[in-house]
Amino acid sequence: MSHTRRRSAYLVLVALGVLVVGRGAAPAPANPEHQHCGATADSVPPAITKIAVDKSKVHVRKHDKTVRVSVDAHDVASGTPVGVKKIRVLFESGRRLIGRWHTMTLSEGTTTSGTWVTDLVVPNTSLSGEWFIAAVVATDLDGNEDRFDQGRYNFSHGPHDLTLFPDWPTRFEVVGHGTAPTKHASRLTNLTFSTDSVNTVHHAKAVEITATVSRPEPVAVRVGFSERPSPRRVYISPIRLEPQGHGTWSGAVTIDRWVHSFTLRPNVRITYGADSVRGHRKYSSADLDKLGFPSSVAVKSGVDHHKPVLTDFSITPDSVDTTSSPQQVTITATARDTESGLSWGYVYVAPHPDAADHPVGQTEQAFSVDGDTASATVTIARCVLSGTWNVSMELGDAAGREIGVHTKQLEAKGFPGTLTVSSDPPGYRRGPYIKGATKSVADHTITLTFQRPVKGATLDNLLVYRANHFAQPVPTTAIECRDGTTTVPCDGSSGLATTVTLTVPTLDERSYLVSPNQDSVVPQVTDEDDNPVPWWG
Repeated sequence: MSHTRRRSAYLVLVALGVLVVGRGAAPAPANPEHQHCGATADSVPPAITKIAVDKSKVHVRKHDKTVRVSVDAHDVASGTPVGVKKIRVLFESGRRLIGRWHTMTLSEGTTTSGTWVTDLVVPNTSLSGEWFIAAVVATDLDGNEDRFDQGRYNFSHGPHDLTLFPDWPTRFEVVGHGTAPTKHASRLTNLTFSTDSVNTVHHAKAVEITATVSRPEPVAVRVGFSERPSPRRVYISPIRLEPQGHGTWSGAVTIDRWVHSFTLRPNVRITYGADSVRGHRKYSSADLDKLGFPSSVAVKSGVDHHKPVLTDFSITPDSVDTTSSPQQVTITATARDTESGLSWGYVYVAPHPDAADHPVGQTEQAFSVDGDTASATVTIARCVLSGTWNVSMELGDAAGREIGVHTKQLEAKGFPGTLTVSSDPPGYRRGPYIKGATKSVADHTITLTFQRPVKGATLDNLLVYRANHFAQPVPTTAIECRDGTTTVPCDGSSGLATTVTLTVPTLDERSYLVSPNQDSVVPQVTDEDDNPVPWWG
């Protein structure tokens, strides 16, 4: 079997004689332009067929150098070309990621079959060492993905592992300024605050911060905060100081109203570049005190003793029909808060728990607050489960005091707590996963149990691998599908299967992995509505 294409997950791991289902992130939702409800018209992912870098070594001691990466890919959906939407690549050096994902550009061919490229600039400040492609992800117009990445610890971690493709040049050597960091780590030489006490009883105030750092210049200087003592937890986000030149960094932190009175304790974190002998240096408030720098700011602020009190609640309309189009519902809450005042809130609309496999579960929307009134417009999508949906919410005031009110509490107060939704989904839109499995060494079989009945299972779309040995799948010689009581054809012509048994002649006590719907295999193992079993299991 050639390595023409591999998928990016290992699905079912057999350990100590028991199959354990591996769970991962669900595939991306399909493009709404390609479907209404039900299975996506295209569930077959694109195929990455080659990955390469154009240089095996670059010298960067004097100048930046560019390394070009090319990826060959094609996309065919059930015999009909659809097209690759985007390809992204991620680079790594040692255990350090190089920047962010690079989006590649089509340079030859078409989106159904072509070559994509991107250029990586290796700066002349780089240290010597090996750089390599950490991951490549191709996504088609329907959101299906093909992914390759690098294994770790000298063994492959899935059939999509780039280490299994020695003919694909994905690594290159950088000759730079030695293999070890050369710069010493700079130190904090001064720290000042614009005030050592701040009063926010009437309004929020800013405290300006200035830090001085010795050479060489670090990459970043951040100031974090903790508080003690305080009647309640006060969280103030760390701030990143901005460089002003000549080793000076400055910024400001805003202290809100209604945070009680407490002592703010700063800490400083200095981050260095890759050429430094250390990654970062941190100064606690105790360290700052020992150095003679300011280590506290006294805060005097207002105290809010009461939580908001809900006085009115409405859902308009109280029923919607989303068969033809999404519908909007306006939810309004009125709450009394005589001290700090109503400040924020969220409303949650959730379908029946049985809707877990539908594309829309809980819908969350932030309230827009105006005085004592909070309102939100919630959109209920098409293709959802019909029935009674529960409504709940959270409201908070400017002092951070909050209340949570669920459906039964709303109804107990005489307010509406549910929304009636009518929709017409033809079925599920997310494939069933493998919820359990067993192996029998004596019978040389692996039996998979699916979340929902399936059809289309074959020896080609249920591949078996020995764990950590993914160069080739283990041979399988027979497949049997059962509906719970009797054997049925695997193609679904006489009913769907709840379990699928694979015969593996070489099965032993070692760990194994089963990968459904790997590569661009057709047909796929699917449910009754043609939703494929996801590659993550």
